[in-house]
Amino acid sequence: MRPFKSTLRDVALQIYTSLSTAIILVGGGVKLTALETQMSATSTTPGYTKGHRVLEVLAIVTLFSLVAAGCWRALSAAGPNDGWWLAAGIFFGYVLADFTSGLVHWMGDRLGGYETPILGAAFIRPFREHHVDPKAMTTHDFIETNGNNSIVTVPLMAAAWLIPTTSSLGLFCFSVALSLAFWIFATNQFHKWSHQSEVPAIVAWAQRTGLILEPNHHQVHHTSPYETYYCITNGWLNAPLHKIQFWRLAERFVERWTHMNVYRDDVDTESSSVEASIDELDKPIDSQGPTEHATA
Repeated sequence: MRPFKSTLRDVALQIYTSLSTAIILVGGGVKLTALETQMSATSTTPGYTKGHRVLEVLAIVTLFSLVAAGCWRALSAAGPNDGWWLAAGIFFGYVLADFTSGLVHWMGDRLGGYETPILGAAFIRPFREHHVDPKAMTTHDFIETNGNNSIVTVPLMAAAWLIPTTSSLGLFCFSVALSLAFWIFATNQFHKWSHQSEVPAIVAWAQRTGLILEPNHHQVHHTSPYETYYCITNGWLNAPLHKIQFWRLAERFVERWTHMNVYRDDVDTESSSVEASIDELDKPIDSQGPTEHATA
């Protein structure tokens, strides 16, 4: 049994390495042979400092190292009957990442402001400015696109190592955390692709099949009054959360119990209604027009 597990680990790590490398290369930013260039690169984004960029680079490297080690740990601990636990954990982590992206997105759009200590300039500002110029993020390189997500995910991945993997349940919980960390990292790259006019063919295919965030689907969020469809990993949870008015109820809860004012976005108030945009998603894809142009 041991040789089989060793082979399984090797295959899984190869898949992880290939997937991680694909996201990096397709994302279009990191040249591993010139990391110092990436660390010293400048950006025209207001409030984006060299110090923050260095933090982002360190966070990305740390996160990938933790995820790679986590894959090894999970597969080393897996028994012959634990495959389903691992698969279920990976899937649940992907769904949980979608909800987490929505929650963080909602908080960034609705709570606090530029002057909020610690979070204002580095985290809240990008959310608010994204509504003014949604295409701006498509000019960001790999580090700036994915750095903030890495910063907030490293503590999660580090804490996941406290989960014991000596039982199937523990292995499931650890694989959920592992999957959650990786897909949270990838979320803003998926988000960026949903705003690009041209994307690689494999990305366009993943968007069309709903494996990652699809442009027309995400456009609902950019329709006045910009108060729904916050989930941006794959968007699977957007429709059910909208149907139960989850975000509106969350805002009422915050206003009632914290007396915090919820920010209202007044950009482009002449846009079509959200409900009309959602109805568009029900039409055959050919009648909606192209969602993106794929490039080989």
